[in-house]
Amino acid sequence: MPQGTFTTAFLEAARNRKSIFDNILKVEEYKTAFDNLLPVLNAIKKTIEEMEREIIPLQTRTEKYPELKVEKESLQIEIEGLKTEFNDLNQRISALILKKKDLTEKKRSWIL
Repeated sequence: MPQGTFTTAFLEAARNRKSIFDNILKVEEYKTAFDNLLPVLNAIKKTIEEMEREIIPLQTRTEKYPELKVEKESLQIEIEGLKTEFNDLNQRISALILKKKDLTEKKRSWIL
């Protein structure tokens, strides 16, 4: 390349310079690629917006989850305690029924 010819493009008028450098840098190919990808980009943006709209009700439904989980665990512990108490009471009732039966039999034997 002869000396000075490399800089001649820089010395051109703005419109000519743009044309030269756009060609060298393949700007038109990038513009075409961008134009071709624009519908894809718009579709992705639309999908994101739809998903964000769907997330809002889900967040609302799940925002009390941590406190409800704690309450559930507390209720499960209470249920287990009540089951134990229920079983104890059933055993006590069974023992009292046997005692009543025994006392009823003793009463009969005294009366006769």
